[in-house]
Order: sequence, then C-alpha cells, then structure tokens
Amino acid sequence: MIDFASAIGQKDRVCGFAFSKISVESPGEAKIKVGSDDGIRVWVNEQPVLERNVDRGSGIDQDQAPILLQAGENRILIQVTQGGGGWNAFVRLTKVDGSPLKFSPLD
Repeated sequence: MIDFASAIGQKDRVCGFAFSKISVESPGEAKIKVGSDDGIRVWVNEQPVLERNVDRGSGIDQDQAPILLQAGENRILIQVTQGGGGWNAFVRLTKVDGSPLKFSPLD
C-alpha cells in the first residue's frame, strides 16, 4: 500500500505520484492490479495503461489492466488524485493468469 497521507500529509484537491523501477528476466504480458482512494492513472514504460476518475475508498484489485513488460528494467508511475478523506493506493503485479509475478525492485 502507498499511503500518500502519511508520506505527504493530509491534503484536499491535490494529486500525488509514486514511481518504481522493477526488473524481470523475460519479456512478456502481465497484469497490474490497483485499488485507490480516490482516482488513479498508471503508466508502464511511459505508456498509459489505466485511468479511473473516481471518488471512492480504496480496496485491493479494484481495477486491473494488461501490461507488457520488457526484459530488464521497467518503469511504473502511479498518480492518485485526492478529493478529501483517505489518500492511498494498492498496487500489485501478476502474471496474466493472476498468479504471482517474479520481479526484482531496482534502486
């Protein structure tokens, strides 16, 4: 879980970004599964893969999108909008069939 309110402080009518780099051994299709409080946008390797303009509380796997990972480094950028109240996101990567995806975080 990415807790923007704890990391940045409680704000209203703003957005926050989270960035991560991961490495996979082989290229291939996968899924990114997210939940957010409130709206969310996701880019993988600079390509937009998901956008939900919603006002909601977060939960695990509220939205999902197919993604294509390249062998080696992959960049994931998440934007979460904040209307009011909670401000966080859940993010996980899986194989297409939903099983765990093996990857390594990069600095």
